[in-house]
Amino acid sequence: MNKNIRVITKDLWMVDFNYIKAGYIKEITFIDQDYPHNFCLSKDGKLILDSSAPNMKRIADFFIIIMSCPSKKLCTEKGLLFFIYSSYSQYKRKSLMEIKRMMGKEKFEMISKTYFDMAKFEMDRRQLKERG
Repeated sequence: MNKNIRVITKDLWMVDFNYIKAGYIKEITFIDQDYPHNFCLSKDGKLILDSSAPNMKRIADFFIIIMSCPSKKLCTEKGLLFFIYSSYSQYKRKSLMEIKRMMGKEKFEMISKTYFDMAKFEMDRRQLKERG
């Protein structure tokens, strides 16, 4: 394996996208060759994060949590609670209403949007992986 690829889990890798664009890394082929995000799906169902983008360590931590969420909870309020409980220990055992009140509307909406966007991406990854 190329030494520039950091394997976080078997389905979550991190690499500098500039190396891929320059052709230095042949092991990864993206579905969307335009790299619209700081993370993309490979043709074999791996989630690849751009290590040169800001905050990728935190995003990787979030994806690890989301990737451990059962499929039936992804993109649901239960999945959002799973994500919040796993990411922010101070909110464990609180309802969504309590969490929203404690966080404030803006922060809650930002975290919710982040979760649902990432969970949708994870759903797509799982479906791609199932299709083989």
